[in-house]
Amino acid sequence: MAEPPGVVVPPGEGLDPPFFADAIIVFGPPGNVLSCVDVLPVCGDAPMPQGGPCAGDAAKIAAHDTVALDVPPLGVLELVFYCSTILEVGGAQLSDDFRIWGTADPTSQPIVEVSVDGTTYSAVNLWPRAGADYAPDPGFQLEVPMLPAARFVRIVETSGAGSLHIDAVEALALVAP
Repeated sequence: MAEPPGVVVPPGEGLDPPFFADAIIVFGPPGNVLSCVDVLPVCGDAPMPQGGPCAGDAAKIAAHDTVALDVPPLGVLELVFYCSTILEVGGAQLSDDFRIWGTADPTSQPIVEVSVDGTTYSAVNLWPRAGADYAPDPGFQLEVPMLPAARFVRIVETSGAGSLHIDAVEALALVAP
């Protein structure tokens, strides 16, 4: 995996947002999880999207466009900010560092975790509820696991009774190429 880039881009400065996850690492239901790292995207002046077995699924999460990727009961979706890094900007105050554009069925139990290296994961805040339903398009904070940055986001449905519908994962501040 490439080294993390080094230019800090706070919200509203520098590069034009939005900044979405670049590639899918793994996706699917238990027992049939698909590895998607065969053809990762190309970063830089001539970027190329992810190819290989997850190319069609990667296109679904590449932008907030209401085309969602459905994570089945007990399924997993692991994404990478391959060409950038999510940056924690709130310090001691909770502030959203990334947003999941999507919805969760009321019977689902989503868990969202982040990682710097794709190996060690830490849970972030819970997907918020709005009454009996989950709130759509929630924001998440890196302050919860006390991480200054993250490159990987893993979303898991743990109830076995509901699905998650993920349109995109967006960094609200990032370290960019």
